[in-house]
Amino acid sequence: MRHKITEEALNEIVNSSGVNVIYGYTLMCATCKLAESFLDLAVQVVPLNVTKIDLNYYESFIKQYKIHSVPALLIFKDGTLQEEVYAFESVTKIVEIFKKYVDNKNMQ
Repeated sequence: MRHKITEEALNEIVNSSGVNVIYGYTLMCATCKLAESFLDLAVQVVPLNVTKIDLNYYESFIKQYKIHSVPALLIFKDGTLQEEVYAFESVTKIVEIFKKYVDNKNMQ
């Protein structure tokens, strides 16, 4: 989903059960657009809940998770940060990362 959500709603997503992915970008970031296209393809292979946020509007989230660049992919499982990804090398690499967090029986 891509729309502005409140910090409270973002925290609810992060702290909910299961695997939740937060994709942080900024509008002026050309690399973010390419990374988002990789992410959209990866989610077709490994279906995960991805929330896309423009980090310009989430200063406390940036500070809390010490996000140091964009694009940023933060993977949470049951409310705990599992992994941060800043290098979107390929769709295959993102798929491999996502596969670590899903039950293979749920794969299509």
